[in-house]
Amino acid sequence: MDFFLLIFFSLIITHSCLPFSKNPSTGVESINERSFQEKVFGGTHMWLIAFVKTGQRESEELQDVWESVAVKVFGMLKVGAIDVDSSFGKQIVKDMGQQKLPIVLLFPPAQLSDPKQYGGMPYTGAMKAESIASWGLRQIPNLATSLSTIKKTKDYLESPHYPKVLLFTNKPATSALYKGLALEFLGRLHFAEIRNQPEIERQFEVTSFPTLFILKDKENKAIKYEGSAFKWNPIFTFLSGHAPSK
Repeated sequence: MDFFLLIFFSLIITHSCLPFSKNPSTGVESINERSFQEKVFGGTHMWLIAFVKTGQRESEELQDVWESVAVKVFGMLKVGAIDVDSSFGKQIVKDMGQQKLPIVLLFPPAQLSDPKQYGGMPYTGAMKAESIASWGLRQIPNLATSLSTIKKTKDYLESPHYPKVLLFTNKPATSALYKGLALEFLGRLHFAEIRNQPEIERQFEVTSFPTLFILKDKENKAIKYEGSAFKWNPIFTFLSGHAPSK
């Protein structure tokens, strides 16, 4: 979308922020010109951003919803808000034309986008936390390799790409959590999924699902994730300890 290119090349850095989140621990970030340039336009994460107007009833009603959205998508998506009464917000609304507020847009990571076509994907559903969060999570690209046959698995294990992350799962679809982790570590770790392969399960001594391993080198020594919770924070910490530096 051309107006985002216009904003990117004509940024005047300011620090005005909308206090949209009552609880900073929820992870809602107030977006200004600097953070839009550095984190959204030029960053490596997917962003859900609400365009809101101070004092507007609909925008105020979205506040609690937006904090709940941030909790539901924590780690997998970044969540922010832009105050359309700020100079930056006014310019965006002007370039977008007349639109009803609040507006929710999802921005893909810059490295997976064509800069000439970069822009937000509009959310058109109900302004409900579960609906927004579910929609946003469905947009995360699946960068994990599906090892659907024994041959593909063995070829993958013998390939020179390291470190490798292997998830043994009995779920038919890739979870938003795993897709989010693959995106988070893009360029640093190679992610793959294995389903219904008893021979490989025995090789790795897998007895329950999901089971996660990381293979750091060609020796294929598997380091098992031993955490009790299959959630973002503990898995992110585990993988960070074995991932190459950015």
